[in-house]
Amino acid sequence: MMFGDPNRVAIEIGELEFSIEPGKIYVPIQFLIFGTPIGVWDDRLQLITALRNMEDFLENRADRRDDSLRNVDSRTFFDRTFTDYYEGEYIVGVVAPNLRDRFHLSEIASDTICDHYGIAVADVSADRSRIVVKEFDSQRIILDGEFETAEFDTMCQEFVDWAHGIYREFRK
Repeated sequence: MMFGDPNRVAIEIGELEFSIEPGKIYVPIQFLIFGTPIGVWDDRLQLITALRNMEDFLENRADRRDDSLRNVDSRTFFDRTFTDYYEGEYIVGVVAPNLRDRFHLSEIASDTICDHYGIAVADVSADRSRIVVKEFDSQRIILDGEFETAEFDTMCQEFVDWAHGIYREFRK
C-alpha cells in the first residue's frame, strides 16, 4: 500500500501481520523520498504506533512552519530541527511542541527508521515544505529537497484514514 508519490514523498506499508494477541497488528513501513527508500523493510512495528505518531505529527502541523529554514545548508537545517532536540533545546517557545513532535518524520515509524535515519520536515513557506534525511551509519546527509506542503499533508492524512479503516474492520 502506497500513500503519496514515491518520486516525491510517500509512505509505503507492507502486508499486515495479525498477532495472536488481540488487537495487535504489525506492519513493515518505509518512506520513499525522491525515489529513495528510507527504512528497514524487514523490520515491523505495531500499526497503532505509526497511526498515533502520525496523528501527533499532523496535530503539530501549524508549529512546523519556520521560514528561516528555507535557505540554510542541509546540516544547519538538520541540526536546528533534529539534533538540537537531543542536545537539550527541546522547546522553542513556552507553548510550542518540542522539536521531535514538530519536525521528526522518522518518529512515525519508531525504531524501524529511527535507529538508522533521521528525517526532518519543516514548512519553509506558506506552500512549500523541506525535508532533510541523515543516515546515521555514515553520519551523512543523503537527501535534501522541497515539495508542496499540501502534497505532504495529503499523504499523511491518507495514511491516517487508511489505518483507522483497518482498525474499524479489525474490530467487526
